[in-house]
Amino acid sequence: MGQIIDLSRMNIKNDDLDYDLETEIHQDIRSELEFCKDMKNLPGNGFTDKRTMRQIGSIPNVAYLQALQEGYDLESTDKNVKAREFRRYLNAHPEFRTVPQINTPGHTGKIIIK
Repeated sequence: MGQIIDLSRMNIKNDDLDYDLETEIHQDIRSELEFCKDMKNLPGNGFTDKRTMRQIGSIPNVAYLQALQEGYDLESTDKNVKAREFRRYLNAHPEFRTVPQINTPGHTGKIIIK
């Protein structure tokens, strides 16, 4: 896929408009993409060995900042909104998912503990 970098700019001006601050953020995310690809191929669908946690994605810093600029509410104080936004982002950007499917088709998503 090649080198991916975020070339977005952030312009900050104070109220008096007497200074500007511009930043460019560059990050090589090839290793992060390779990690996600490797995780997708592991058994267990992202769950830990004891199934106490599930990792569904790994978003690099530049992609996270770009998602915030695009309007994803990834920093919401409401945990339900935040979870929904992360799933929405990972569905739009499957290259950052560490599982083939976030919700397995045909299943309710309920976890049964025996």
